[in-house]
Amino acid sequence: MNAPIAGYEDTPIVSLENAVEPLISFLPTIQRYAAIAKGRCKTPPADSLTLDESASIMLYSMDWKPRNECLYVALNATLRSKDRKKLEPWFLYLKLFVAALQLLPSKHQTVYRGIKADLHHQYSKGQMTVWWAFSSCTTSIDVLEEESFLGKTDQRTMFTIACSSGKDIRKHSYFPEEDEILLPAATQFKVVASLDHGEITPTHAEKTHHSSNSTNESVIVIWLDPNIDESQTSYHNMITTLQCVVSTITIFTDADQCIQFLEQITNRHILMIVSGILGVHVVPAIHNMSQTDAIFIFCGNKSRHEQWAKNWSKVNGVFTEITDLCNAIKQAVEQCDQQIISIVPNYQNLFELNPSYMYTLILKEILLEIEFDDRHIKDFTTYYRQEFADNARVLKYIAEFEREYRRHTPIWWYTFVHSSVSSMPFASIRCVSYYELENEFIFSMHTVFRIDCVEKMESNNRLWEVTLALFNDTDSQLYALAQSIREETQGPTGWHRLGKLLLKLGQFHKAKELYHTMFDKNVIDNEKSMLYHQLGLVYNGIGEYKQAIAYYEKSLEIRQKTLSSDHLDFA
Repeated sequence: MNAPIAGYEDTPIVSLENAVEPLISFLPTIQRYAAIAKGRCKTPPADSLTLDESASIMLYSMDWKPRNECLYVALNATLRSKDRKKLEPWFLYLKLFVAALQLLPSKHQTVYRGIKADLHHQYSKGQMTVWWAFSSCTTSIDVLEEESFLGKTDQRTMFTIACSSGKDIRKHSYFPEEDEILLPAATQFKVVASLDHGEITPTHAEKTHHSSNSTNESVIVIWLDPNIDESQTSYHNMITTLQCVVSTITIFTDADQCIQFLEQITNRHILMIVSGILGVHVVPAIHNMSQTDAIFIFCGNKSRHEQWAKNWSKVNGVFTEITDLCNAIKQAVEQCDQQIISIVPNYQNLFELNPSYMYTLILKEILLEIEFDDRHIKDFTTYYRQEFADNARVLKYIAEFEREYRRHTPIWWYTFVHSSVSSMPFASIRCVSYYELENEFIFSMHTVFRIDCVEKMESNNRLWEVTLALFNDTDSQLYALAQSIREETQGPTGWHRLGKLLLKLGQFHKAKELYHTMFDKNVIDNEKSMLYHQLGLVYNGIGEYKQAIAYYEKSLEIRQKTLSSDHLDFA
């Protein structure tokens, strides 16, 4: 498992000429091609990019000989390497290049990538995989089938990828006719299907994102409008305004693709923004979907669309101003957050509580047990910079979090970063909260209440008062159930306990990532034996039995060297 891509974020943005200077020792012709790229760029560049930003993309797209000295070949080889020190000469260029890509619009679309090799055995259905390099894709099958790409003969693998973070670089590419879409480095995918069709292996994947949510993963905001023009300043202004409420908006211009996307979503709240033109036809198709929480009509003629919209209960309003739309969406997000409360009838035995409640209760204990250092903070901020690469507002928060993390209490950061839930009503946090004037009280996660009574307020017939009483933490049944799970997830450190919990939950691929990451540390033989054994359990759970046996054998080999022959483990 590679370490996160980090370090370049703190470097300044410089000219392309200065950005490539550290690369001259191993890319001797890079300055000449940088000059060609800059001279080839249109003036002024598209998408509000500077000349240096546009030229950094142009340079990435160029080919020259020898191929191993092409910028994109050398950069991507370095990104795939586990030795992150090799990235340091690239920091200035990466900063400029990534900054340019962040300014390009993103939208949900299907793209294609081809590899001249049979890779389907490496991609099993349901598997999570990370492509550490930047990945060039295309929206055109015809381009993909050209001999310089996938071709039409010999063993090949074609990836069909549903993504929302691809960057259309045609206006800045040396080869605009290739319809190139560039996927960011360190993009994570989930394999939806992998089939063997003789010479060509189609593999279907979808980009996984913490993105299509608001700050809360349970809420997804989708905007469907056939007239969205991503080249217009007004579009970017509206997206920026919306991102003050929700971190990422998934954009569709095609109604069928949008509905297909909706049908694949489960256990999420969907807030849907639809244009008036499409709303008449789309709302009837999506209204009865259980995952659709609320629909917002955004149009230019309010009175016209209010006539048909009033017949649909999930339509929360018709809006012509982006500010009014944002206020309505903010209220809807808060309502979705409040719905995430489990209510158990008083006659139900606590042993029948949702298992996810009990396991996440133990997860809280494990996270509090783990000691996090500066490296973990760096990994955390790097991860979220990649997740919210298109959101300047969130990136500003992340930079402040990284810079001032140790100056404030965790409660302060909780109320600063996660203000959408900072109004959740046991300890007073007024003195340490970002919002001191709110006189806020906060309950720990997984607090259990008993509902004492529900009464309508006399002063307001539309307002109800629910009286709650804290459930006794010493309840014998709850304690016994939690203790049972604790015993199942015992380990020498919080990281080991977390791995066992992931195995218990059937999260085998996440457990595999964790255990491989733990190998990156300096571990003694006894711990290696334990990790090999746990990896055996992981691969056994995935169904890769040969790999499982190999890890079990590695674990046994170490134990035979370090333990006496009459040890209980050999019984």
